[in-house]
Amino acid sequence: MQNCIKVQKTAINAVINVDFFRILLYNKVVKEILNSIKGIDFTKNI
Repeated sequence: MQNCIKVQKTAINAVINVDFFRILLYNKVVKEILNSIKGIDFTKNI
């Protein structure tokens, strides 16, 4: 019984971690896209 609860907790933590990393990765990608768009606009203005 104790093991069952332990496994569930570990699984929940794993899911939370995956979501956390996904959000971090998503933010990184969005920043890079925004930077590249800014870069394109910047070169157009020159």
